[in-house]
Amino acid sequence: MASALIKYIFLNPVLTGGAFFALTRGSPDIQQLLLQPLAYLPAAIRISPETLISSLKVLFALGSVTTVSGILDRFAFNGWTIFTGAKPWEWEKELCVITGGSGGLGAIVTRHLVQKGVTVAIVDVQAPPPSVAASNKVHFFKCDITNSASVKEVADRIKKELGSPSILCNNAGIGKTALITEVTDAHLDKIFKINLISHWYTVREFLPDMIKNKKGHIVSTASMASYTTVAGMVDYCVTKAGALAFTEGLNQELKWRYKAPWVQVTSINPYWVKTPLITEWVEKKLSSIGAPIQDPEVVGARIAKAILSGRGSHVLLPENNPIMLLASMGRGFPHWLHEIANDTQMNTAVH
Repeated sequence: MASALIKYIFLNPVLTGGAFFALTRGSPDIQQLLLQPLAYLPAAIRISPETLISSLKVLFALGSVTTVSGILDRFAFNGWTIFTGAKPWEWEKELCVITGGSGGLGAIVTRHLVQKGVTVAIVDVQAPPPSVAASNKVHFFKCDITNSASVKEVADRIKKELGSPSILCNNAGIGKTALITEVTDAHLDKIFKINLISHWYTVREFLPDMIKNKKGHIVSTASMASYTTVAGMVDYCVTKAGALAFTEGLNQELKWRYKAPWVQVTSINPYWVKTPLITEWVEKKLSSIGAPIQDPEVVGARIAKAILSGRGSHVLLPENNPIMLLASMGRGFPHWLHEIANDTQMNTAVH
């Protein structure tokens, strides 16, 4: 709510610029009308006309930069073209393949997509709950995504039974706490294959048809861990940094190798979400440092919104949150600043 207020009102250059122009160039009657509400503010927060004008000037500048940056982002995700040549999205006719769609964020995303008429093929090792599977728009395909042969077999079944998907959501992920010297070979193999290597398996199967059909959207669930590393969860953080790099690299190949700007890519990078990954210990530590813990319903709805926009994007959650913005820029900071940022998560995942 607060982030929307900042974005659509305080950082809206049309509103702030219009108010600034009216207060500095408008007629005396208009200026008096605009300044009149200031007289009703409590004395403790009384604002002078000069302060208001100066604030509007700063907000207009920030809003203008933010707006231009957003336009450039959209342009960049379209392969630096205005028209991508993509076929229009018709949600009742679209098919989305989502890994890990039987529970957690995947089930929430599935529910939102189905409400828009999208057919969803859930690829998971476990069947979805009745609340998700009840819809005739949902189809379940049991698959071990750590095995490339299994992914190919299931992909062939999906294409034969439902058609070629226009949306691929690489959402499956696991994680648990363990120090570098204590993590087992079996867990390393499993977490890297589920969280990262499976992206190669699924994209390899579904991307060619997206390119051929001139429509596609590939979404990867990464994390704030793509930018910062937590003690006790180094394996998880490395896989999520890899998922972000995968998405960026895929975008480059679509642009320069396949010449297919009609296939969009999106990276979702949430901060901590209240899922089974967050133990009672982790939640306690996060609360002690004032870190936001997000509602999975909110995050799942935002992922679905990104998919339904039909446009590529780079989503940081919570949106417009200073922690996320600083984390995403942290790699470019001097090392001591980046290390301080990492230190804010100290011992979060180690008990």
